[in-house]
Amino acid sequence: MKRILCIFAFISILFLSACVSDDTESLKFEKIDDSSCRVVGYVKDNKKKTRYKIPEYYDGMLVVEIKEWAFRDNEDVEKIILPNSIVTIGVVAFQRCKKLKSINIPNGTKTIGDGAFIDCESLEKIELPEGVDDMGETLFMGCIILKDVKLPNDMKILTGGIFMQCNSLVEINLPESIEIIEDGAFAHCDSLKKIKFPSRLTEIGSYAFSFCNSLEEIVIPRSVVIINKEAFYYNDKLKKVYCEVEEKLEGWNKFWIHPVPEVIWSYKEA
Repeated sequence: MKRILCIFAFISILFLSACVSDDTESLKFEKIDDSSCRVVGYVKDNKKKTRYKIPEYYDGMLVVEIKEWAFRDNEDVEKIILPNSIVTIGVVAFQRCKKLKSINIPNGTKTIGDGAFIDCESLEKIELPEGVDDMGETLFMGCIILKDVKLPNDMKILTGGIFMQCNSLVEINLPESIEIIEDGAFAHCDSLKKIKFPSRLTEIGSYAFSFCNSLEEIVIPRSVVIINKEAFYYNDKLKKVYCEVEEKLEGWNKFWIHPVPEVIWSYKEA
């Protein structure tokens, strides 16, 4: 009986160790200073590794960054687990990880570089934490099955092309903190049917909602004082635009919408 219990305990320890172990041997690191380091890549072999758990510490140094290009074009990875120590995710760090289904963005993240997740074609869900000070452009461009997005309540700017070509995005809740939607933010989001603009929104960039072919109607709040050229461009199903202002403002480009649908001015939501 004791032998069986010992064997069971040994197997349990092995199992638990496997569950919590990181992938230090499968990753490449670079020293930043005496106390911190970054992940610069992964070891390429024939094992076709599908999961990476990034350690919080490596060789006594805190792992604070995923360097630009670190996992770019990884054809096998499906899941990435990032530690809470991560502060920076570099430019195109995970670009074209076409099988990537799951990744967490830690709460302490301050910077996410341009195109960090471009063309991650298997990514369905993402949650961005509060406190990101520097969020790059085209972050999720080409994430064609992304449909579940949670944005932080302190986010002020939707950067250029952030959700461009996210063809499965049907609806997104914009936090009230959003003040600017930059150029091409939702361009070519073919399935986008509904979006509610926050009451603090002041500016909509050029082509921000171009070729959103499922968008049927929108309400533009009184707070919006700038709409750039063709912000709403060739939206086949957009038949009505409700504007809370009484007339087109000086800051709205002459060609802010094309082709021009029915525009209802002085709109008051019931």
